[in-house]
Amino acid sequence: CSCRFMSFSFLHVLLHTNIITHKPLFFNTLYIVHACLECYPKLRDMQEIIIEEVDKMPIVYDLETDIRFMQGVQKGIENGRVEGRVEGLSEGQVRGMQNSIEILLRRKFGERGLSLMPKIKTYKDETKLYAITDALITANDIMEIEELL
Repeated sequence: CSCRFMSFSFLHVLLHTNIITHKPLFFNTLYIVHACLECYPKLRDMQEIIIEEVDKMPIVYDLETDIRFMQGVQKGIENGRVEGRVEGLSEGQVRGMQNSIEILLRRKFGERGLSLMPKIKTYKDETKLYAITDALITANDIMEIEELL
């Protein structure tokens, strides 16, 4: 009968909405949803249909309430902070070395020495910057530095 079809359609929408969104479509309490999903089908002889419908539904799992998932998220955040600190320290060392090189270039070779800074600012490798700093300490001619670049 059409009444049974309408009842099934209503329960189908209610069932899917409740499970997918975790919120009832028309009702504000779980008690009413429970009554609709459990008691109403029994009164209308529709329990088997509801059971079949539930069996067809994909499993819906809210990860944000899973303890292990949240622990993984927290671990990822902590790892990100550690990596950020390490990266920040490395960038700080590179900038400090570049500043030291700039001071040495200015002291030893004046404006001509400072003309090398745009190229030196592109270097992010600490080993290369140490080599330049070392060479600057002992260099007598700017050509010695230009050869390193």
